Amino acid sequence: IKKSTKRLKERLDKVSDISVKLRLVSELVSHAQALIHRISKIDSLNRRKRDPVCAAVVYMACRDHKVPRTLDEVTEQVHGLLKRDVGRTFLLITKEFQAQSAKAARPRPGPGRGPGAAGAAMQGGVVASSPAAASGEGS
Repeated sequence: IKKSTKRLKERLDKVSDISVKLRLVSELVSHAQALIHRISKIDSLNRRKRDPVCAAVVYMACRDHKVPRTLDEVTEQVHGLLKRDVGRTFLLITKEFQAQSAKAARPRPGPGRGPGAAGAAMQGGVVASSPAAASGEGS
């Protein structure tokens, strides 16, 4: 078994264990496991320790599903884990997911989207869609 596959399985099992201890519904567990799969594809997150990542993912899934669980409640389910570590990992995961979303939302240059396309929309230094350009003012 590849090391990455073994790590993924361990994390999925840990998420299930934490979820059982917190008595979470199956949809929430599935969401947490989907987040673990997403994390496994991000190298900077995949190298982090298992317990803080799993606890942070369960906490994140609880927030996404509006299930009231505190960081303390989630952290208490893993022996020897510090709330500070889970909180930091949660913030790191959140930032990484936001960065990936922003990267995916950026338009890619293609036909009609290059630097010349923006110039075509401008008339004399004024953007054509501005109120001043539409009414003919400012010229």
